[in-house]
Amino acid sequence: RMMFVSEVLSPSNTWAQMQHKLEFYDRYGVDEYWVYDPEAAALEVWVREGEHLVRQQIPDGGFRSPAIGVTVMVVDGELGVFDIDGRRWGYSVDEGRRLDAERERADAERDRADAEQERADAQRERADAAEARAAELAARLAALEGGERFS
Repeated sequence: RMMFVSEVLSPSNTWAQMQHKLEFYDRYGVDEYWVYDPEAAALEVWVREGEHLVRQQIPDGGFRSPAIGVTVMVVDGELGVFDIDGRRWGYSVDEGRRLDAERERADAERDRADAEQERADAQRERADAAEARAAELAARLAALEGGERFS
């Protein structure tokens, strides 16, 4: 027995098809049936009450699923599914693109910081080498000056 069915309408779906599906799921004992229409940003939920699926009112805070324990609602024109702690499952295509762009920006910033650190390390190595060379030359000069003293 299926506890839960969720459908997302496509432009080719007809209301007659959807009514047929509702009757099918009702007949075969589905406990909960969701239909989301992305074009209308509309969600319909049916829950088994006794022998039949009964359409539910969806409050402003969303519908809490007895079958799977999540809350479902339309958020900014898109279907949102939230766990018991209120964390959203999945994300929209636009949100996915935004997250990808943020990740790419963070990667680029990390690459820039790494490159800057490498430049700073190289500059420090050059400064250390120049300081060592200057000390070496100063020692040589001191040795030469000490050896050329006339009596």
